[in-house]
Amino acid sequence: METYTNEFHNKHTYIKIDDLEKVNLSDLEALAKDRPLQIGIYSDQLDLIEFLKKAGFILKRKCYEVEATEKDLKKPLELTKDEGKLAKKDEEPYEEAAELVFKYYKKTHESVSPLTVGLKEFKEILPDQAFYYEKEGQVLMAAFIENEEIAYLAGFEEKLADEFINDLLIYLFKNYEEIFFEADTTDPLATKLKNKFVEKFDPTFDTYIKYK
Repeated sequence: METYTNEFHNKHTYIKIDDLEKVNLSDLEALAKDRPLQIGIYSDQLDLIEFLKKAGFILKRKCYEVEATEKDLKKPLELTKDEGKLAKKDEEPYEEAAELVFKYYKKTHESVSPLTVGLKEFKEILPDQAFYYEKEGQVLMAAFIENEEIAYLAGFEEKLADEFINDLLIYLFKNYEEIFFEADTTDPLATKLKNKFVEKFDPTFDTYIKYK
């Protein structure tokens, strides 16, 4: 069993288990006294899941890894209103979008694994291009994209979510035959995006946490 930390989520101790026979429940109990233990595994690792449940781990989040083409959409995309814009790193709308995604990411991860870095450090992991909606000079919805991958979605304007996702997909499918993104069950925008496609996302990558 390996243990490690994550600067972005350092309230937990992360573990990796390669050989169940070499792990004792007492070791996990001792580790969990210091801080919660977190592990990410695929949902088809049934023996490991059974062991984790016996050890007191709780399933906290499922992550769907989606690779999809336009043919995988449940419904055709609607005509775009062409309100989506692109911004590159260091441009003002990009900076606003970065602040938005920081707030959104922090909120959607709080219940599972709280974010423990500030905006400056968080911005370092963002792709260099943002697709966004704005109104009266304020960025309301944003997606950080890197080639065919949607890395981050953000926004608190629920009424705009479907329209924004529709326009984002139109833009991406104009440029790429297949797109990729991850959708956590704690992220309502990513879940809404995932639900645009016919489901074929098994296995999921699941987060289990053991508290004291």
